[in-house]
Amino acid sequence: MILGFLSLSASVRRPIDEQIARAAVGYLTPSQRDLAEEAALKTRDTDLDGLTDYDESKVYRTSAYLKDSDSDGTDDRTEVMAGNDPNCPTGKQCVASSTSSTPSPASTPSTSSFRSDADLLAYLEGLPALEIRAALIQAGVPEETLTGLSDEDVRALFVKTVKESLAKGELSGLVEPTTE
Repeated sequence: MILGFLSLSASVRRPIDEQIARAAVGYLTPSQRDLAEEAALKTRDTDLDGLTDYDESKVYRTSAYLKDSDSDGTDDRTEVMAGNDPNCPTGKQCVASSTSSTPSPASTPSTSSFRSDADLLAYLEGLPALEIRAALIQAGVPEETLTGLSDEDVRALFVKTVKESLAKGELSGLVEPTTE
């Protein structure tokens, strides 16, 4: 009698347990889904312009669906590699907006505006973390390295490196020579 009851109980439970097991195989928590989507963005290039969808949405703030976000005839990757703003047509003066992480040529000071190492340091310390990240990626720092760092850590590392470079005289070409 007891064995019959246990057998009946197992027969009733088996279909329910199988349904739960099938549903749980593909289940991801919200944070796991976010990580999976971010990983997919880092490898996908929807508009085939040479920039990953992650770089377009998180770094450069360009459209992942348009090869040429500013419609000036030059694709976004070419503009980024040339140091131009992919959100501002070449030859135009654009107002820097909170959606653009790449400084427009009008917002970037010329080398003649740095009268001293302190001026250069003050300018570089004032850059938004998003611009620092974009510059470091463009300079060849692996994106995976930056992903694991907070904005404060990226800024601190950047400022430390700039100070060391200033001390060694490696950035002297960016400062006006003194006329004394």
